Amino acid sequence: MTIYRGAHYSVILTLKSNVTGAALDITGWKFKSQIRDAASDEEFMIELTTENDGINIIDGPNGVFELAITAEQNLNFSLGNVVGDVFREDAVPGPVRLFGFRDRVKRSITRPDDV
Repeated sequence: MTIYRGAHYSVILTLKSNVTGAALDITGWKFKSQIRDAASDEEFMIELTTENDGINIIDGPNGVFELAITAEQNLNFSLGNVVGDVFREDAVPGPVRLFGFRDRVKRSITRPDDV
């Protein structure tokens, strides 16, 4: 997927059981994702959570949720790639890493070169 620097970004995902393939009921789950320029970076650039509206449960019983990054949050992302992990924070024992991702960051063709 591609993040256009300086533009709102969102992706809708569905969590499914790796055993049965059925959608997981994620009603009430608490998620966290930290996005970094590189996997080796100690510091994260932004943190998305269910508490700060960076991760929104859309259809809990069917495992559907959204990751959302505002234009202001990604304005200073380096061109190239960013990486992140998504964790379930309220799991016992927790937190539990659900998956990782790598997204491409590009300059929008309708924006000035310095953005």
